[in-house]
Amino acid sequence: MIKLSIRLLKSFKGRGRSLRKTAAVALMAGVITGGLFPEVWAESERSPGDVNNPWTAFATPHMRIQPDFRDPSSGDLSISQQTNSPTPTPTPGDRSNTVVRARFSPDGTTILSISRDGMVRHWNRTLSRQLLSFNLKLTSPLEIVSFSPDGDAIVSGNGSKTVKIWSTETGEGLSLFKGHSRNVLGTNFSPDGTLLVSTSTAGSVKLWSVKTHELLRTFEQGSTWGASFRASFNPDGDIVASGHHEGIKLWDVDTGRLLRALNEDFSGIGSISFSPDGNTLAVGGSRFLHLWDVETGEKLHTLAAVPGERSWVGSVSFSPDGRTVAFDANRDIKLCDVITGRTLRIFEGHSESVRSVIFSPDGATLLSASADATVRLWDVVAGRELYSSLNERK
Repeated sequence: MIKLSIRLLKSFKGRGRSLRKTAAVALMAGVITGGLFPEVWAESERSPGDVNNPWTAFATPHMRIQPDFRDPSSGDLSISQQTNSPTPTPTPGDRSNTVVRARFSPDGTTILSISRDGMVRHWNRTLSRQLLSFNLKLTSPLEIVSFSPDGDAIVSGNGSKTVKIWSTETGEGLSLFKGHSRNVLGTNFSPDGTLLVSTSTAGSVKLWSVKTHELLRTFEQGSTWGASFRASFNPDGDIVASGHHEGIKLWDVDTGRLLRALNEDFSGIGSISFSPDGNTLAVGGSRFLHLWDVETGEKLHTLAAVPGERSWVGSVSFSPDGRTVAFDANRDIKLCDVITGRTLRIFEGHSESVRSVIFSPDGATLLSASADATVRLWDVVAGRELYSSLNERK
């Protein structure tokens, strides 16, 4: 890159001192960002406009982060509802059909997915038929989204300063929460669905009442860097874990008191999840998934997503018995033993990066969603793909 910069600077010879100076500053900015900080450069290009990538929040123009997320002035949505919309065919480089999240219904009989373009789809258990679909008609791509515990609602920050809740049955905008001074980076429901936690680039972690829309408290995390990336409730709903550059902080929901700090230098955090018993905390980010003992604060394991390669862990799920953890590893899905950290299985099949992984309620199957515009089901024991939204059966 430095040799290229010198050749380009020579091309400005004879065009004026001020012009040469401007060119030099611009080129050296690129050299510094792409040369001295290659990880920042690589992470920024992971998926254009992807706010799951924390560098989007701090991107400079040459990083090619797009689009420019604006805060829609209204929570109203134009809904186009239909019983069965065509499943998109994956197109290389097209991120509009990226499936950002998918989940099982509480009884495991149906599947719900939502795409970056705002398309919500209800599927039968084998992904062979759409039961219902509608488009949220968003004014900007959907990136930050979580489901309510019963699956009846989704919550999104959508790269704006507001948090919104929509119905997954009708697409109706149910609630709008205002209070963040900068863009929201993460949202999550409490296990009983009565509370909501949100994080932002300003570093704030806020707790809301879903029923009254009231801001209950702001956890004062005191970061010198700024951004708070993700947050999640423990299974009992009395602790919130929030992720920052300097580590993870555990908060008492009722008092707002800081219970514990798990110190670790993170370039960014893509996912936070508690085990079903609440004793283990999984944190995903650049290249690794980290497992901690919640009670002692001891680091249990650091699991590489794709050894020797750049990767981003944006989704993590524990099996119902808490013995296995699944997480995205670029285009693959990795299953590891929580106690030993040993890799149990790797699922291959997606052609683009995986955005969401979750176990079925019985733990027998795994559901994944990807930037390749597909949702897939995997047999955990047999280690094979069962169904895909593009094919009725394999």
